[in-house]
Amino acid sequence: MNFICILVSCVLLASAENENRAESFARETQKFAANLYTEIAKGQTGSFIVSPLSVQLALALAAVGASGETAEELASTLRIPRDNGELKKTFDEVTAHLNKNGSYTLASANKVYTGFKLDDLYETSLAKFFRSAAERVNFRDAQTVDKINSWVSKETFEKIKNLVKPNSFKNHTRMVLINTMYFKGFWEKAFVADDTQTRSFFLSETEEKKVEMMETTSKFKYAYNDKLNAQVLEMFYKDSDISMTIILPSEVNGLQLVEEGLEEVFREQSYYNAKVHVQMPKFVTKSDIKLTDVLKNMGIKTAFGNSAEFTGIAEDKGEKIKIDEVLQKAVIEVDEEGTTAVAATGGFMVMVPSVAEVLIDFIANRPFIYFLKSKSIGVLFIGRYFGP
Repeated sequence: MNFICILVSCVLLASAENENRAESFARETQKFAANLYTEIAKGQTGSFIVSPLSVQLALALAAVGASGETAEELASTLRIPRDNGELKKTFDEVTAHLNKNGSYTLASANKVYTGFKLDDLYETSLAKFFRSAAERVNFRDAQTVDKINSWVSKETFEKIKNLVKPNSFKNHTRMVLINTMYFKGFWEKAFVADDTQTRSFFLSETEEKKVEMMETTSKFKYAYNDKLNAQVLEMFYKDSDISMTIILPSEVNGLQLVEEGLEEVFREQSYYNAKVHVQMPKFVTKSDIKLTDVLKNMGIKTAFGNSAEFTGIAEDKGEKIKIDEVLQKAVIEVDEEGTTAVAATGGFMVMVPSVAEVLIDFIANRPFIYFLKSKSIGVLFIGRYFGP
């Protein structure tokens, strides 16, 4: 049995039919993001960052060559179309949205490294619908590690290095699928660096650490979630449909309640355009997460076993392939100017009464959840900040 190694690295529609497809994908990505976060959080005690979309993109490169129960599990867990034709059309549109430059940068790249000849239709699909190149390599050659790491470093603007190591590949590794995602955006309403001060961040009722807290007062989209007992603040990036949403528990020990009701966060929200006094940490979070067990627990099982059906990938139909490992390295940097994020997934929002003179305090001095979202394609990154 030969192995596929899937490496995910992240840095921090015209017709009516296309609009429905894009809207559907964005909605399903939110569900996958909530499920992925919940499963990862079970094994993480501190801060972390992950890109649900990058996981979907990397595994979709395998799903397009899958069949039978393997294809069913991938589609069900990743919340992507089961029909192969619809899968291709969906990701054709998604990848078209993912390379934008201007006052912000949103860039994604796919690459397939293989030790065997690919099926012609599969290779054509990679290029046409995923904008992915395929390259033949020898996984026993030490230069292959350098080649892959060099490509990842270039695509993530050198934010992620050494995604793979010499011991990353096993004797039977035959294929590596990689997606990189990079976002750099500037706040629509920037913080002033001179206002940043060292303040207390409360990890619990009895433990605190000192952090650099940014500060500003401006109009933001704001809501209060009564069920989660949490404030919700949405801050947009300049000249884009991308925003960062922060879910801040009212109590220092209230994060668990928010995490247990995470799907509530992605429901339709009734925001108030409020004048908000914001204090939030200036922070960097780096994560290196093995996603294999996470994805198995979420429902992808046969793809990792000897009964995996990736019948559309290899030209030689006797080539038996299974997924061996899924890894993700991700980085997010948040400062006064904006955000850089890179990666190699009952109750209602209560509208605050519109009282013009009310100033709302949003003081993020305790653990919180945040996510970066594009209205066009859904959740790009989701993470938890638990202090430095």
